[in-house]
Amino acid sequence: MSEFQETSIQSTAGTPRWVGLAIAALGGLSLIGIGVGWSALNHAKSVEQSALASQKQQDALGQRLAKSEDQNQQLQSDLRVVTDKLNVTQDEKKKKSDGLGVQRQHATRHQSQHRGC
Repeated sequence: MSEFQETSIQSTAGTPRWVGLAIAALGGLSLIGIGVGWSALNHAKSVEQSALASQKQQDALGQRLAKSEDQNQQLQSDLRVVTDKLNVTQDEKKKKSDGLGVQRQHATRHQSQHRGC
């Protein structure tokens, strides 16, 4: 009976070597997982900051575009006014020059008629 008792004492007294190695391996994997998570968190924050900066730039460009469109509309309106005035001026000039031409023709005819007499 003493042989049986010795055998059972020897088997329960020590833990197998693989249990300690498994615990160490799991601890190492946990540390690696924490490192990967930390890196992913930092990367996510960086992406978020970049997205916010891009959004600010996009908003600024939108405001500049709206301002440019307003200025463009104003300039087009001014150009229409100036063009209309120039057309009126050219029409008046044309009428005056046509009138002067007619007057010159009448004067030339009148002078030639008086010379011929």
